[in-house]
Amino acid sequence: MAALDRSYWLAVAVIAYLSVASLQGTGSLWLRLLPVLLSPFVLAWLWSRTARAPTTAEVDPSAQKALRLCVAAALVWLQSRIGSDQQGALEFASTLSAGACAVAAAFALARIPSRPGLLQPPKASLSIDAAAFVGMLWAVVATIAAARTLVPASTLPIDPLALDYAQTAASIGSILVLIAAAWRLRVLRKLELGVADRAAGALALTITTLSVAIPVAAIDIAPPDRALPAAVVLASLCCIWTVVISDASKVSSTLRGTLAVMILGVPTAMITAVLSKNAPHHAGAVALAGSAAALVVGLIARELAKPLGPEQSRWLSAIAEASQNALVPEPRAAIVATLQALKKTATSPKARPELWRLDPPSVISVDVAGYLDERAAEVPLRICELGADEPELTLRAETLAALQVRRPDVRDLLEWFEVRAAFSATVISDEDGPIGFLLLPRGDRSSTLTLEEAQAVRRLAERVSSLFGVTAALARAQKREAEASDRAAHLEAEYERLKLVTQGSAARNRAFARNLSSPLRGAAYSAAARLAIAELQRLSQQREPVFLETPLGVNATPWAAYCHSEGPSGDGPFVVVDGALEGGAARAVWDDPERSPSDLARGGSLFILDTHLSPPKQQDALARAWTLQANEASEIPPARLIVSSPYSAEDLVRRGLLTPALSSLVGRTALVIPALAERPEDLRAMILELASRTRVGVDCAPLGVDRQALQALLDHQWPGNETELSDVVSRACQLCSGPRLALEDLQAIGFAPLEATTNPFADRFEPRSYAPSYRPAPDHAEPVGGAPGVEGTRARGEEKRVVRGASQPSQPPPEPTQGVRRRSRAPRPRRRG
Repeated sequence: MAALDRSYWLAVAVIAYLSVASLQGTGSLWLRLLPVLLSPFVLAWLWSRTARAPTTAEVDPSAQKALRLCVAAALVWLQSRIGSDQQGALEFASTLSAGACAVAAAFALARIPSRPGLLQPPKASLSIDAAAFVGMLWAVVATIAAARTLVPASTLPIDPLALDYAQTAASIGSILVLIAAAWRLRVLRKLELGVADRAAGALALTITTLSVAIPVAAIDIAPPDRALPAAVVLASLCCIWTVVISDASKVSSTLRGTLAVMILGVPTAMITAVLSKNAPHHAGAVALAGSAAALVVGLIARELAKPLGPEQSRWLSAIAEASQNALVPEPRAAIVATLQALKKTATSPKARPELWRLDPPSVISVDVAGYLDERAAEVPLRICELGADEPELTLRAETLAALQVRRPDVRDLLEWFEVRAAFSATVISDEDGPIGFLLLPRGDRSSTLTLEEAQAVRRLAERVSSLFGVTAALARAQKREAEASDRAAHLEAEYERLKLVTQGSAARNRAFARNLSSPLRGAAYSAAARLAIAELQRLSQQREPVFLETPLGVNATPWAAYCHSEGPSGDGPFVVVDGALEGGAARAVWDDPERSPSDLARGGSLFILDTHLSPPKQQDALARAWTLQANEASEIPPARLIVSSPYSAEDLVRRGLLTPALSSLVGRTALVIPALAERPEDLRAMILELASRTRVGVDCAPLGVDRQALQALLDHQWPGNETELSDVVSRACQLCSGPRLALEDLQAIGFAPLEATTNPFADRFEPRSYAPSYRPAPDHAEPVGGAPGVEGTRARGEEKRVVRGASQPSQPPPEPTQGVRRRSRAPRPRRRG
């Protein structure tokens, strides 16, 4: 076999040599041949098992070599003790083998590796001083045995009892040294999972061996020089077994059963042996009684071993019950049952185990009444980070307390554990990583956590991870539902707010546009104006750009505002850009989405006043911006484009005042606005409106117009259109001193109407004064003005004007008084001079 190296054959050769020597002794031949026949097979099995690398990081390869040495030495000791006592070679071999076993055991106790984690073994626990001391003891005994064997008795007389005493003293000393080494290991490394269990097992087995060997030697069941070295060999094998076993938790479970049997079985066996020795005639009855007692011990050993468990096995029982309860199909019920079972780890009702979840961050516990309590909490992620690297994924408060001096970064976590009176936190993980941890309370526990308990808690955490996944998904779904409900409520409230804001904004936009178009709405009685308004209403229902050809002196803003307010874009903004003032605007302004007029007017109308005054670059930028808005997919429609100019689009293109890009947009839909000379029916209302805006007197009554002044204004042709009319009436009203605008006021500013042809309908009018109809306002209001067809009051700071006939623009204007001539449509020559 490839695994059997030279050390194996050396051990087999030594045992075979000793078997030849033992054949010279007395006794049963098969008994002396049994060790030599079984040793090769036992050693071959051991060598093949230890030739492979350790299956766990808890076993050091050097400890496996110590196990080989100890087992081989134990077989050598057994073979040498079967032979004759008078052979010095066998005495020397038994001495060396017993010492080798003790040295191997002491060396193995110093070679227990530590698990990965925060704790590291102290240097004192790795020292082999115990092995050196044991080796020195047995070296003295071996020297005596060698001298007694090799040196003749005549030369160096050594009493055989001296060797027996030396072996007895060395055996007791070796066992005491092993006890001290195991105790030191337990004290220095008690917080390391697995190491404390191995040290406790070695300590308990060594003490038990010594406790059994000394009474056996004392009551003369076996000679001390045979019983105590045998105890050394047995104790050494037990110590090495606790070191090289792959699962340290088996040490605790095996130790409890072994100790229970030893506590009752050893006294029973010793009593049976003493009675058989002292009463050989009743040896059969004594043996039968001892067998019956041994049977009883085997039956009660399991129950007797329970109190020997850690903390009276309360933790193991509670964790086992919790693991069973975690298999309940319903997740929330399983968590409740698991936490209820874990509450048995502590006697205090205030000590409650908790499940901490990372997503969503929360802590789950069970109250005193047995109801599930889940609340949001800030989960310390540091626990999961450190616990993931700890043995059995368990971070203990006692570990943090031991490291708080060397590791300042763990002091906050230690304080967190102390505030919650927590004992340990076991990380719960799934395939994606940590999802939380199980926090166990300290309660009244004083002992450290054993590996068996840690493994049980980890298995419980693995079962809880599936429950955590389901409950976490449900919690996240509930959280998303709550957030969605809150967001829906917030969005609904925001929608209502924005709806009010939008409605208010739309109302303001329409009110603003109607205010700008009020001069047109209150004075549109002529056929030309009605036809232009009808065409403007038709164009307002379309989204095509509109070109307004307005004569000089005609204000195009009311017409554009009317087109905006009557169309679907009336709720949007009405942005007016003066081509003359914006002519120097940079091209970048039109490309800026925050300052571009086309973007500001999106959803409404963009009116370019006197577009022929804009530079070509700005016209191209306007055309490009409007085209981009019209072609992009957006729920907000592009701005309606309205431009005005006193010239036609063809003339502007011919003169180079309108770029081809913009003319291709606005030249398709053009509307010629009538001049004031084409609207004679609108003059009376426009004059009265302008005059009523001027208030005179203490009570600020609106100013009227007398018959002669009105006739003079109606007779004028107004070549300057609305601009000239507004200028004349405004200057005359400022010179007026009476309640009505008189002809003298017009003459005072140098106004003289152009000569007009005779009006054939003049005799149909009756003489009438054009003073405004004014009625006293109530006490709580003040008059705001009036003219024929205009009356109103201003109550509580709000102004309200009612224009008679404005709501019915299709009705003809009121007839003037008799004697006032109505201007005919026929053109009249200009006045000379």
